[in-house]
Amino acid sequence: FLHSLLVCNFGRLDFTCATFCCSFIYTPSAQLERGGLGPPPQCERGGLGPPPQRERGGGLGPPPQCERAAAWDHHHNVSGAAWDHHNVSGAAAWDHHNVSANISAETLEDVEENLIEEGDIIAREDRNAVNVVWSNAIVPYEINPDVAHRVAEIQEAFRMISAPTCIRFVAHTNELNYIKIRDGNGCASSVGVSGGGQSLYFAQSCSVGNLVHELIHALGLYHEHTRDDRDQYITINWSSVIPDMKGNFKVQPGNKLNQPYDYESIMHYGPAYFSVDGSPTIVTNTPRDIGQRTHLSSLDIKKLKALYRC
Repeated sequence: FLHSLLVCNFGRLDFTCATFCCSFIYTPSAQLERGGLGPPPQCERGGLGPPPQRERGGGLGPPPQCERAAAWDHHHNVSGAAWDHHNVSGAAAWDHHNVSANISAETLEDVEENLIEEGDIIAREDRNAVNVVWSNAIVPYEINPDVAHRVAEIQEAFRMISAPTCIRFVAHTNELNYIKIRDGNGCASSVGVSGGGQSLYFAQSCSVGNLVHELIHALGLYHEHTRDDRDQYITINWSSVIPDMKGNFKVQPGNKLNQPYDYESIMHYGPAYFSVDGSPTIVTNTPRDIGQRTHLSSLDIKKLKALYRC
């Protein structure tokens, strides 16, 4: 990553880029000092790594252990950017007390109270989308050579979004704003249009579903569990949440896009994200599965259509 975009520590830091969402891979042997710039080598905020017997975006497994040497923190720039951390492999998070925890595929957004400013979203009452969407629902893209061998997967992710909506992905020519799909230590994307060429990271560990999730962030949507009506549908077990990660579960007023709550959203957290011990951090108030990464739900599609006036 560019050092001007990313930082690998727990402190607060200002940026000059748009709101970001990202996901990173954890390798148990990787170590990272606090401080310094750039993505952590094989270690991401919360200590991410694939759990045993688990597919990306799939069910939960026992979390691997990792001594938390560093973490990603979300901070905003002059336009109110925030970082979102995801685990592309679906695995564990760990805190600075060497506590391990479960985490699922690429969906961990830190939305701490000072990270999202009013000007970054369409309206104060609607925090599910930023105020800069892609003009005419057309998203120019550029595929970096380091992911050229994954063109078929990238095109499949585009198709999953384009087929049911008016959104189109076109090869970049001379457009000012475009996404640059490239390799990295995980999956990462800005939320909405950040201006110019904005990187969308698609690591080897990212599945097509992970990429779809990131593309939807790039289109302007945040996570489902941050809706202001979420307590009617889910319960947060705060005692199970890693203390430093509680900001990930903070309600953001009005982020519904006039759609009902969606357990099936590809943008919803799984049940044990940022858990101190693998116990559930999110419990659905009625028995439901959450955290899938295989398809857009019908409500995901409706939200994208509403955002882009399809």
